[in-house]
Amino acid sequence: MSEFIFDWGENCEKILNGEGYTTSKNQNMEQVALFRYLMDKNYDKEEIFEIWEETGGNILRGVKENSEEKQFIFEKLFNKALKWTMPPSNPIYIYQEEIDIINSMIVLRWIKEYLLTLLCVYKYYNSEWCQYNDKLRRFCFSVNSQRREWSSLGAKLSDCVKKYKPYDMFIKNGTLMLKMNITKSDGEVVETIPNPSHVQELFHLIKCEKVCKDCGKTFSYSSYTVNSEVCASCAKKRLYKLQYKCHKKQ
Repeated sequence: MSEFIFDWGENCEKILNGEGYTTSKNQNMEQVALFRYLMDKNYDKEEIFEIWEETGGNILRGVKENSEEKQFIFEKLFNKALKWTMPPSNPIYIYQEEIDIINSMIVLRWIKEYLLTLLCVYKYYNSEWCQYNDKLRRFCFSVNSQRREWSSLGAKLSDCVKKYKPYDMFIKNGTLMLKMNITKSDGEVVETIPNPSHVQELFHLIKCEKVCKDCGKTFSYSSYTVNSEVCASCAKKRLYKLQYKCHKKQ
């Protein structure tokens, strides 16, 4: 799973249940959120310190038995938590029209998964323009069928954006900002998820289908047949006709 955390309350419960921290390196923000979460549940400072020690984490492993340094780090995190506010959770409603728009694009399945993930992130932030950074992009790749980013994949995604324009971007004060063009706010709700980390629960809604130019029937395409105009049955008929013409010429 990506190190990008969306629902701090859910992540704090995960830590308290003994499942550990989500981030593998700098866990400061997770620990600040944990302190704030416990403060909001009326735990006192001493109780928070004891729970913090029980959760472990990279910072505590670094200081080991140095009680003075441990207390210094705790005070620093605690003071940050006093000023920090736990952001509210925004349930994500996915509408049938949004799924229809994504499914209408003749692109590879992982691109549709990427766009659906990006849509969920955008809806979760609930802002007209949201920040599009490396962490967010890595998250979108970590949950789709590609699992990681390659330069060739970026080129295919760029082609999709140029052709279908599912989102727009612009640079503001050196920061890349994103606006989704396929988001809807009413209509038939097909699924609801609490945060983008649950986006894989929506992937069953994605279909990769095209209409055959010869028989007019709908057929599923893969990475090998994404550029094909006809279904497998009609492709065989075309091949047989071509072979028959070649045979007649001979």
